[in-house]
Amino acid sequence: MDKKKTPKQPFFKGIKEDFKNYNKINENEEKVFKSKLFSSYKGTFVLKTPFRSSFSFGIIALSKRQQNAETLKHEYGHRLQLKQMGLFKYIKHVAIPSVTAYRLHRKGKLTLDYYGSPWEHEADTLGNVNRKTNNTPWQIPQNTTATRMLKQMK
Repeated sequence: MDKKKTPKQPFFKGIKEDFKNYNKINENEEKVFKSKLFSSYKGTFVLKTPFRSSFSFGIIALSKRQQNAETLKHEYGHRLQLKQMGLFKYIKHVAIPSVTAYRLHRKGKLTLDYYGSPWEHEADTLGNVNRKTNNTPWQIPQNTTATRMLKQMK
């Protein structure tokens, strides 16, 4: 009696390969991109997701649509921000403004360059990302904050 192949087999095969190839201290971006479901980058767990965009919150959730070194390094930069700031400061000064700016960007309401925001620019710097486009720094007037600027755009 022939065993029928089920959709589970490719999924489990991918996990098995990822376990076999897992290296917590991996610094090679290509090894991350070749993984099926999970990997590690510079000591940070990387999970491949079906989401439209990538994000970082202790781990790197790398969108299968964004398999490039610029995105991986940028999200690693966010991981370093979390490590430096601690959870509560990171949520207040990076996560909430980043999600807010991204949502405004998607709606066409963000009048500034998304990657020029202070928190995104810092993530690029920490992750050693050298953007050729989309990195015009925000000009923040005195006596205001980037968060206040975002509220005015809503």
